[in-house]
Amino acid sequence: MASSRYSVRLATLSDSFVLRGMLYEAAAPVGKDRPSPEQLLSNPQVTAFVDGWGRGGDHGLIAEADLEPVGAAWFRVFPDDDPEGGFVGGETPELLISLVPEHRGKGVGGMMMTELIQMARDEDKASLGLNVPRGNMPAVALFRRFGFEVRRDRDGVLTMQLTL
Repeated sequence: MASSRYSVRLATLSDSFVLRGMLYEAAAPVGKDRPSPEQLLSNPQVTAFVDGWGRGGDHGLIAEADLEPVGAAWFRVFPDDDPEGGFVGGETPELLISLVPEHRGKGVGGMMMTELIQMARDEDKASLGLNVPRGNMPAVALFRRFGFEVRRDRDGVLTMQLTL
């Protein structure tokens, strides 16, 4: 799928480096206390979302502008006994989406969400789950627009779920 400037393609095994960069953009709070990529990406609870990318059930998309990666959206299933897994349910894939700041607010996130939700439906998933900081109003609005509902509000983080 493409807009006038953006295109979205399937993430491949060789995109694990791109996904790590986008994971940093998604997980690192912007501001003076923002951790370095090395600090954040040395945490196994964070890197669980990209380590071993390409295992069964991993699906993702890369957004590009002029053939350069500017965003990614992906989901993967974690076992219930995984410390990061099962926040909605063990069979519910956890979704992450991220765009580099200068490409936010231009419809790219919506393009990725539309395709990723269809991928989950094609896989016969019952739902998708995600966590988002309560204060990230643009992201919360995007997820609500696609039908995600708040399941939990804890420590400034919303756990949201979309029933497919």
